[in-house]
Amino acid sequence: MIKNKEKAKLLCTGVGLILTSLIIPAHSQSSLDSLGCNYLEEIFSKVNDTQHATAIYNQALRNLELPSQKNAERLKRLEADITDIMTETERTVYKGLRSPSEKIIFFQRFWRSRDLNPATETNERLVEHYARLAYARDKYSFFDARGYDDRGQIYVQYGSPDNYVIDNFHPSCAPVETWVYYSLGPPVTFDFIDNSYGFRLTTRIDKAIKVESTSKSASDAYLTAMDNLLSKRSYLSPAYAKAYADFQELLTQHRLGKYQLVGTVLNQYNSTNQSMQVNLPKSYSTVLINISDLPFVVHLSRFKVDAQHHNLAIVYGLKIADLKLDSGNSVKLALAAAIKDTNLITLASQQDTLHLTSMSFDQAGELIGTLQYKIPSGHYFVLLDLNNPAHRQRGLKDFSLVIGNYPTGRLHLSSVIFAKKVAPTDSVTSQRAFTRHGLAVVPYPFPILQRSAPMFIYFEIYDLQRDVAGETFYDVEYEVNAPAKKGFASLLESLNPFGKSGGSISVSDTRRGKAVVEPTYLQLDFSQLRSGKYDLIVRVTDKVANVTKESKLDFELE
Repeated sequence: MIKNKEKAKLLCTGVGLILTSLIIPAHSQSSLDSLGCNYLEEIFSKVNDTQHATAIYNQALRNLELPSQKNAERLKRLEADITDIMTETERTVYKGLRSPSEKIIFFQRFWRSRDLNPATETNERLVEHYARLAYARDKYSFFDARGYDDRGQIYVQYGSPDNYVIDNFHPSCAPVETWVYYSLGPPVTFDFIDNSYGFRLTTRIDKAIKVESTSKSASDAYLTAMDNLLSKRSYLSPAYAKAYADFQELLTQHRLGKYQLVGTVLNQYNSTNQSMQVNLPKSYSTVLINISDLPFVVHLSRFKVDAQHHNLAIVYGLKIADLKLDSGNSVKLALAAAIKDTNLITLASQQDTLHLTSMSFDQAGELIGTLQYKIPSGHYFVLLDLNNPAHRQRGLKDFSLVIGNYPTGRLHLSSVIFAKKVAPTDSVTSQRAFTRHGLAVVPYPFPILQRSAPMFIYFEIYDLQRDVAGETFYDVEYEVNAPAKKGFASLLESLNPFGKSGGSISVSDTRRGKAVVEPTYLQLDFSQLRSGKYDLIVRVTDKVANVTKESKLDFELE
């Protein structure tokens, strides 16, 4: 829950976008009992909508703080739910927890840290895990705390195997299965034997062979069964292919006894396979498999509302050349944005669908959108997600943002941004603009600018001091310079008699006024500069208070 009342008052506006709090209204909260659920895992089988299921899970988790025998059992079950995907550090931490509230916080942080797309209200990894868990407890059920055997453990950790071999009906063998995963890196296999207490992981599949006698015929039967097990698995992985080849070679040499022969082959196989198993992650998600990157840019800027509150502008931009379109040159994008605190609690979130065509982009093939938030000072994580589900493209941007209080009565500046246009609001009709002090600002978030296209600079000056005549008196300077090279690159440039500077721009003026807050903008022409990286420095000197402040913005010209 949000305990900071100021942060709970986040106000959000945007072009066609409304952001709402993640907190579920009391009238829409569904209890476990009303859903007919004994444990939280059942939520995901009874609620089809993944976003709603995630929200109900989070609410039900918070409700476990209420003391009862049933809630104590549910907390114990939650530990069993994640026992096979916990790290050893997490396991140690959990064992040290005593109160229900401590355990609830642990589970909240556990799943937030694994959320593959924190901008959305659906925790895809949580949903994926409980889908695997339900399958494992049904398909590989076993009567222990986990509710499944070792096949279920591997399934919960890594999902369905990419290939497998099952021997259930061989007369001389106990049931034995081998799974292989190609998606985890080099092919890695897991072997299981049914020992009448469920299928258990094994490093010696020969233990499945049921040949007791030491007679010659029994020895031949043993080797035949081993040959059968290895030959069926020889195509699964290079390790098994080599094991089968080694077995065949040693078999023809007649130098080793049957147990020594099999032990030699399987020891080599296990050495290779286990070296790959130990390097595997604790678990593996397939949520983002076969999804290509959707490139887009995001620029964050802040402007003053009052001493403790700020207007956070999130400007995003994407290019039509980076999008995979439908046959009719259209596309439907899912946009999700979120602001979270340092505990990854969602303070505000929004989801929207963007129906775009080629006409949605400007002549340069670019689309720009803006979100604005009124937020108090604090430390935030800002996340923005764009998803093109029809063409399996997805992009996620995340930022750590620390915003302090503005000083009272002292000169300070807002963020400096590039803008395609700045003009009085009544003269601008672009939906891409946001309004500041009667001005419509059409922001430009892309870090690479065209030399041939003039660009506006926009920022705001706060708390200018007035002189005895009640007027402000201040200087504004703009400098554009190529960043100074350092080290060996600087030495080479100094030794090059033909080297040329990329160029620079310097503009300054002195102003008088009445307002202590001044929105300020200037259009710059970069056409005389060479292509390359530059620093823009904006410097303001309050001549009444004799104070200077500056702000810097990096960009590139092409």
